[in-house]
Amino acid sequence: MKFKKQLTIIKNNKYYNIDNQKISRIMKKHHLTLVGAQVMPVYNGIMYAKPDKVYLLHSKETLEQAKNIKNSVTTLYEFVKIEDANSYFP
Repeated sequence: MKFKKQLTIIKNNKYYNIDNQKISRIMKKHHLTLVGAQVMPVYNGIMYAKPDKVYLLHSKETLEQAKNIKNSVTTLYEFVKIEDANSYFP
C-alpha cells in the first residue's frame, strides 16, 4: 500500500489541501554547513542535498574556503562568520 503525503494549510479560515508536488514547490530546502580546511566534503554534501539556499558557517581562518565553495556552485549563499571558539575558554 502506498501512502500519499498531503499537507493542509489554513489561510483566512479556509482549508487548502496540498499534494506532494505542490509541497516540494512551496517548501524550500536550507543547508547549513560548517566550513573547515577540507572543501570537498562540504561541496559533496551541497551537491547531494541540492538545497535552495546554503549557509556557510566559517571562521576568519576558513573564509577563503567558503568563498571557493560559493564560486563553485550556483545557488543562493549566505556567509555566517563564527567568532573564534578559543576566546570563550580561559
